[in-house]
Amino acid sequence: MTSPFASTAANYRERGLAILPCGPGTKFPGRYAAANGWSTQYDWQKYCDRLPTDFELDIWEKWPNAGVCLALGRSSAPAGLQLVAVDIDTEEPAEVAAIRAVLPGSPVRKRGAKGETEFYLAPVSVPNRPYNDAAKRRMLDLLGHGRQTVLPPSIHPDCPHCGSKGAVSGADMACNDCGAIGNPYAWTTLDTLDNFDVADLPVLPADIADILGRALAPFGHVDAPKLGGNSADPDAEASTHRELNDTALANLGAWVPALNLYKCRQVGGKYKAVSHWRPSSSGRPLSARAANLAISAEGIKDCGEGKGYTPLDLVMAACDADLDTAFRWLQERVAPAPAVILSARVPAEEPFVRTSPAGNLAGLRLAASDGVAVQPMGVAVPAPPLASIIPPALCTPPGLIGDMVEWMNAASPVPSPQLNLATAIAFLGAIYGRRYEAPTGARTNFYAIGVAPSGFGKSFPLKCVSSIEQNAGLGRFFGPSGLKSDSALRKLLEVKNPVFLPIDEVGELFRRVLHRKAASHEAGLRELLLNLFSEADNVYRGSEGASEKAVPIVAPHLCILGMSTPSAWWSAFSTANAENGLLPRILIFDAGKDLPDEVTPAVSRREVPASIIEGLHASLDIGGNLAALPGSSQSPLGVPWGEGAGAYHLDLKREMKAKCRRASGLEELAYSRFAEHAIKLGLLLAISRHPVSPVIEVADLQWGRDVVEFTTRTLLDGATDRVADSEYQADYKRILRLVKEGGPHGIAEFALNRMLSGSIDRRRMNDIIDQLGTAREIVKAIGTGPKGGRPGTRFTATQHISEVA
Repeated sequence: MTSPFASTAANYRERGLAILPCGPGTKFPGRYAAANGWSTQYDWQKYCDRLPTDFELDIWEKWPNAGVCLALGRSSAPAGLQLVAVDIDTEEPAEVAAIRAVLPGSPVRKRGAKGETEFYLAPVSVPNRPYNDAAKRRMLDLLGHGRQTVLPPSIHPDCPHCGSKGAVSGADMACNDCGAIGNPYAWTTLDTLDNFDVADLPVLPADIADILGRALAPFGHVDAPKLGGNSADPDAEASTHRELNDTALANLGAWVPALNLYKCRQVGGKYKAVSHWRPSSSGRPLSARAANLAISAEGIKDCGEGKGYTPLDLVMAACDADLDTAFRWLQERVAPAPAVILSARVPAEEPFVRTSPAGNLAGLRLAASDGVAVQPMGVAVPAPPLASIIPPALCTPPGLIGDMVEWMNAASPVPSPQLNLATAIAFLGAIYGRRYEAPTGARTNFYAIGVAPSGFGKSFPLKCVSSIEQNAGLGRFFGPSGLKSDSALRKLLEVKNPVFLPIDEVGELFRRVLHRKAASHEAGLRELLLNLFSEADNVYRGSEGASEKAVPIVAPHLCILGMSTPSAWWSAFSTANAENGLLPRILIFDAGKDLPDEVTPAVSRREVPASIIEGLHASLDIGGNLAALPGSSQSPLGVPWGEGAGAYHLDLKREMKAKCRRASGLEELAYSRFAEHAIKLGLLLAISRHPVSPVIEVADLQWGRDVVEFTTRTLLDGATDRVADSEYQADYKRILRLVKEGGPHGIAEFALNRMLSGSIDRRRMNDIIDQLGTAREIVKAIGTGPKGGRPGTRFTATQHISEVA
């Protein structure tokens, strides 16, 4: 389904407008990460000064259900002016007439759930200003530089049927309360921003903010409270505000995490974060800024600016909210209140019923609850399990990677985007091998393994790359479909470097080389795979034996694409060999356990699109002919960082180092390779977009990071749930895995027996269940399934059970 953003981005782009993706069910710019869903985009205000790049727009068009926001200000206006929006909230006829009497009238207007928004140009000196009456009822907003507004055809988050605020969300954009489909924002004029030249909009006078204030004064307009200042009636409100601030300082955990402050982390009972709403005092990009905002029970201080905040001040600054909205938001979190949902990502396990409206909070600069219902104080809600299956949208980034995946998806009778992405990464990694280099020295050598049960057509992607080999004349990159020894691999690289190895049933190969009784040539292959991975930008000199001379290999570039069933793959590993360093070097792509529906292929795998062949050949001249000679010492093309990418890379490395310090064993090893994998994938994406003159942008690294989030989760989950040192331990982990897959409702005893199909005798199964219960891994109880029915014995993993604190 095409998102509102994807359907209109091209038109808005042609008009020179600074459009941004809007999180579904929200009124604010968002960012989509496959591992975490939608969240707040903190640094969106930079687009008030510059237009998004074509590459950024291409990425955003792929984000699911994205709405459209417009960053107001200078970037979308002629020089010396700014694009502003006059947002008329009131529907009182006399007030609307007073407002329109002082405006020149705009040919471009839109409507959401109520009121109307008119678009104008204005001098850059015109400020942003809200207009309330004495009862704090919003009548009007003057929005300019540094602010944004939602554009059609985005779906409004308020329900048109039952009136629930912020209740419209999800892929179908339906109300969480009554099920009604949300209404889109709509243009109310024939001219719209996607067909009208912004330069022809009327220009407002420099004092329009004061003019509007005077027009609304007869209706009780009072100035909105300023950040950190006093309210219009301090005697009446100071006590209430002070009480709320004191309560908030005493309950930091109830509201600080919900602000989603940039780089926010908890240290003891205190929080540290970046003050993302203000520019850096030293000119650093957001990703490189230090966490100078200190939040504790003693108070809140921005050490970088030397400024103190009350909790209300902090919410106003972080959320771009007025005092009234900030007060209601903070009050809901530091005192028991009915649950509310502020974002589009609703937990699937339990439907949530709204008990009462929660106020108009949808316009906050937040995805405050991160899609999880905010519960009354005292109830602990378990975090949703981290996913390991890469969403299809992440499998088709812009450039040749996405083109290959989409072609393989269209050609397959059982399309698996995850297996096809693994194929594109490993194959293109070999094609680009020895020709390009990231600023860190990283190359595009990958060990990519696709894991899926029988019936997923795991051999199909291998057949697709074989078709590419034949159609594009790239046989010189292909190696054999199996390996017998370290000697054979070294000799292969001496004559063919880079090399791509497509290996079906790769689990058997790893079982042989990792076995504790592996023959010397098989154990040597394991060590060679370890060494080659880290020597892609160096010279591998090997070791010399009595019967074999060591031949130096310059920049050895090996890319492996393997396919396996989960059982065959994970049975190759034990606790000991899983931590020998080889497993964390591998990207594991989980296709899931639900077999895709069989479809009629739209294209033939034997007919490779000309655009893919042309894209592959475009990179072959980089580095000259020497790039294809195994012993050559050519200099690869250095691919530079784009704006902010270098800082993003350093920030990612620091984050992973911190995770390593908190982890141990395989988890520590996995995080030690995380940034390396992400940078290599970012390099690969940059080349696949522009092979002649690639630049690694922040979006490339973000995509690489998102992919590695999933492959790392697959690795850690697989090692936890499947790697075993004995048959008994394997059965123990198998039963626990089946119970976990039952989710919060667990699994019925008879269903567990049916799934095991007699593969574990009853005595052992009962022993394991008793042991799992003793270890508090599972709970045995009488209950019903998600659809009700007769009660019976059920087993539920403790990770799915919430407890009253």
